Amino acid sequence: MTGSVFVYFNSGCERLTGYTSDEVLASEKPCWQITECRDEHGRVLANKLCAARGVLEGDQLSARQLVRLTTKGGEQRMGRDAVYASQGQIG
Repeated sequence: MTGSVFVYFNSGCERLTGYTSDEVLASEKPCWQITECRDEHGRVLANKLCAARGVLEGDQLSARQLVRLTTKGGEQRMGRDAVYASQGQIG
């Protein structure tokens, strides 16, 4: 992600969300508008609650968080979000 927009979306993300890499990477929507991520308590993971925020802002090198997301088909799924900084980008 860069500025909360995906720049990388692997095959595991495709299987988990139902979205293809091409769909997600071509979108200009922020990540939370695509997957509607929430924490295990149902709070929207945008802004301060987003584990990726610290990585995006350069405060940490990686982050992991348990998330509940909405798939392309509308199904709710739990997964672990992992975000890593790599050469100035998020992967």
